[in-house]
Amino acid sequence: MTIPIPLINGFLKNKLYKVDHARLVMSDYFNRHQIELSDDIHVNAGAQWLFRAQKKAPDGGLSRGYYFSNGWRYSHVGCAGDAAETLFNMDNRHNVYYSTAIKVSDWLVRNQLSSGAFHKNYVYESEPRVINTALAIFGLNAAFKHTNDEKYLISAKKAGDWLVNVQEPDGSWRKFNFIYKSDIFTYHTKTAYSLFRIFQISGEEKYLQSCIKNIEWSLQYQLANGYFLNASMNGDRDPHTHLIAYVLRGLVEVGIVLNNLKYVHAVEAAVSGMMKIFYSLKFLPATLNSSWGNFNNYFNKFVQSSCLCGDAEIAIVALRLYEFSKREQYYFFARDLIRGLKRMHDTTHPNLDIRGGLKGSSKIYDVFYEQFAYPNWGVKFFIDALLLKKRIEMERLPIE
Repeated sequence: MTIPIPLINGFLKNKLYKVDHARLVMSDYFNRHQIELSDDIHVNAGAQWLFRAQKKAPDGGLSRGYYFSNGWRYSHVGCAGDAAETLFNMDNRHNVYYSTAIKVSDWLVRNQLSSGAFHKNYVYESEPRVINTALAIFGLNAAFKHTNDEKYLISAKKAGDWLVNVQEPDGSWRKFNFIYKSDIFTYHTKTAYSLFRIFQISGEEKYLQSCIKNIEWSLQYQLANGYFLNASMNGDRDPHTHLIAYVLRGLVEVGIVLNNLKYVHAVEAAVSGMMKIFYSLKFLPATLNSSWGNFNNYFNKFVQSSCLCGDAEIAIVALRLYEFSKREQYYFFARDLIRGLKRMHDTTHPNLDIRGGLKGSSKIYDVFYEQFAYPNWGVKFFIDALLLKKRIEMERLPIE
C-alpha cells in the first residue's frame, strides 16, 4: 500500500511522531472503526468535548478545535456561537452545559463589532464576515430563548440589522465574504435562516423579507438534478457537503415553517442526488461535483473520504424532511449517515483532547476537509442530529 503524501509532508508539522496522532492516522489508513453505541452515550461524550473546548479556549470563547499541529486553537467567532446553541439544547441534561453556553454567549456580546457584525474568524481580526455573523446569531437567539435576557436579543438584532444593511438589492450577499474570486454564494441561505430565526422571536418583518429575498435569489442556481451551483466558499471549486448542507438547511427550515412546498421540493431534489451516490459508494464524499459525482476537478482525483460535519448536517436535513413528509427514505438515509458518524466517534479515548470529538475528515490525513483536526462544528452538528433523531423516534413507530 502506498503511503499518502500528506503523511510524509506533514509529519513534523502535525506531530505525527506523537503516539496518539500516529495511531489515529493508522486507524484511518487501515479503515478501523469505533463501535456504535447508544445515541445518549455519543451525545454525552460529544457535549463533554464541547465543554472542554470552552475550557481550553485561550480567549474565553469556545476553541475552534483540537489540531495536531498546535493543539487547541483560538475561538472561531461564528462557530463558537453555533456551538452555544447546541449546549443550550443540553440544559435539561446537565447544568454545566447551560452555564458553558452562557459563558460563550456573553463572550459573543462582549466581542461584537460596533457595526453589529462579527469577526472574520477570530476576535483579533477586525474584518466582519457575513456567515460568521449569521452563525453567532444562532447562539444569541438560543441564549435569549433560554434566559429571556434582552441583551442577547439586542445583540442578535444588531447583527441581523447589519446583515440586512449589507445585503444586495437582488437578495445576495456579495460583500464581506471569505474570498473575492466569486461574489455569488448560495450557501448564504443559512444566513437567511438566521434572520428568519430573529423574525420568529421579534416578529419584525424586515428580517423575514430579507430571508425570503435571499432564498428566492438562490433558487435560480439549482440545476435540474437538484444540485446547487456556487455553494463553495472557494470560488468555482466543488463544494464540501458542509456547504451543501448550509444551502439545504436554510431552505428546509424556512420551507417547513412557512409550509412553502417550493422550498421543500428543492431540498428533496438535492437530497435525492446525495442519496444515490451515498448508497452507490457506501459513503458520502467530502466534495460533490455538479453531476453529484465524487471526482474533484481541483485536485484532479476521486474523493475517497467524507466531510463529517457535512454528513451530520445532511442527516439533520433528511430528518427534517422526514418530519414534514413522513417518507421513510429520509429517515433511513439520516439513520445510515448517523451510524457512519458513530463509527468515527471515539467516546473512550484516553486523550481528553480527542475523546468525544469528531474529526474533520473520515480519513484524518485527507486534504479535502480540515486535515489533521477535530473542529468544534463537526461534533456540534452530530449532537444536533442525534437529539433530533431521538425526538423523532419518540413519536415514531419502529420500522426496520
